[in-house]
Amino acid sequence: MSILNVTNLTHMYGDQVTFRHIEFRLLPGEHAGLVGMNGAGKSTLFRLLTGSLLPEEGRIEWSPRAKVGFLEQHISLQEGMTVLRYLERAFQHLFDMEREMNEIAARFGEAGDGLDAMLRRYGELQDGLEQAGFYAISAKIEDVARGLGLAEIGLDTDVSRLSGGQKTKLLLAKLLLEEPDVLLLDEPTNYLDAVHIEWLTGYLKKYPHAFIVVSHDEHFLNEITNVIFHLAHQTLKRYTGSYAAFQKQYALAQKQQEAAYERQTREIERLESFININRVRKAKQAKSREKMLSRIERVEKPGANRASQEQLKAEGIRFAEYIQTPSPVLIH
Repeated sequence: MSILNVTNLTHMYGDQVTFRHIEFRLLPGEHAGLVGMNGAGKSTLFRLLTGSLLPEEGRIEWSPRAKVGFLEQHISLQEGMTVLRYLERAFQHLFDMEREMNEIAARFGEAGDGLDAMLRRYGELQDGLEQAGFYAISAKIEDVARGLGLAEIGLDTDVSRLSGGQKTKLLLAKLLLEEPDVLLLDEPTNYLDAVHIEWLTGYLKKYPHAFIVVSHDEHFLNEITNVIFHLAHQTLKRYTGSYAAFQKQYALAQKQQEAAYERQTREIERLESFININRVRKAKQAKSREKMLSRIERVEKPGANRASQEQLKAEGIRFAEYIQTPSPVLIH
């Protein structure tokens, strides 16, 4: 079952069509990227997915129980909170469970007839914490913080003292710790050096849920994606495989289009020649050829709206910084 379904989606700016009747889906566990040149409509598609724009036509449907995680804004980082405390917020529901369990334990001595119920609730909370890996949280936080270079900054550092790049690292770390059903990342390698990019690559390759990523780092992109969505020519096409596999499939498709265009051009020239030569002498046959010519669905000329491989490589993928939808649970 798809975690996201987009059907018959159309959007226009005034009289200009951004894209028309696009359809795609995201499956649980897929690691996808969206490819497109500037002006192809990537930002518009993002705004439609977040609900900040309404489409002329079409539907955007998220799985009702899907947890969609996205990067918060820096304004959520307020003075007086340490790096560690902010990262622990990824597990706030578990800390709330621990607090309730401790409060129950503190009332055992005065429980009276309600002791059995308290013991049951205490056991439920303890089992829930163990199953959620609560007692390994510190190790998880340290691993992610070290992987993204936050340990070098210091986990006791006040978040208000962080630079813009360090704050972005912190937001990314919290998002990774939350492990949502859909992880939305925009240029996640920004502000990371080579060793931290290598760590993030390994983390995302093993990520058990779906994500959509934006990156101009082609090596990084090739390593982590298994699906590419290509937005171009007012439509969207899905390619299975990494970004490198997409480039090969796209190049092959362009060669096939060139061959089809050349064949059709020769056929059109043949028909037009016959019509011009026989318009009077064989008027009935010429008229028949005119009808044939009018019914031909023209193959688009290759290169008219097509990016080169170098441009595709330079552009990489562009997608959303965050996604918000009415139905899924959103992680903040």
